Amino acid sequence: MSDHRSNASLSIQLCEIVRAAGSKNLPFLVIGGLCITLYGVERLTRDIDLLIPETARRDWRLLIEDMGYRFIHGTDSFQQFEDADADGRLADLDLMLVSMDTWQKLNSVGRDIELAIGIAARLPDPLHFVAMKLQAVRSDSRRADNQDWSDILNVCRLFSISVRDSQTEQIVLRFGGEGLLRKLESDLSKMP
Repeated sequence: MSDHRSNASLSIQLCEIVRAAGSKNLPFLVIGGLCITLYGVERLTRDIDLLIPETARRDWRLLIEDMGYRFIHGTDSFQQFEDADADGRLADLDLMLVSMDTWQKLNSVGRDIELAIGIAARLPDPLHFVAMKLQAVRSDSRRADNQDWSDILNVCRLFSISVRDSQTEQIVLRFGGEGLLRKLESDLSKMP
């Protein structure tokens, strides 16, 4: 996929996916770069990332393959798809799969955002988004450009998330560890 795809183009594709998922009653949360832009942080992204319950894996795969995607890689918790025609019309699409218990927790505190008239997408609570990004920061397979860390800082700033809050501290310790808690505290103290 081209790195030159605009966020506007991705938003249009996301609307198409949301409509199709709605017609099949398929659950999802928008995560990744599009999530942070929907929160209101300016950031370029190259793909569409969705979090889904693992029980919806088969139905999601059928839906997105019907939309013109091709499966390229997957694990128990992650699946990647690309434009089946390889003509650049469709952005890459990644599905993150979680247990039903995790899904219910994340979805129950998610927030809906209107993408277009009559089309809404669900986003994770900002603190849960931070937890997901902390896991990504700790992953050896993530790129080394610090985008995940920048996303964490921006979401904390935008939503006034403080590491001094006990719930935030517990989440950062659980998903990031003591070192990232101290780093987050230090980096946030330097932000305007």
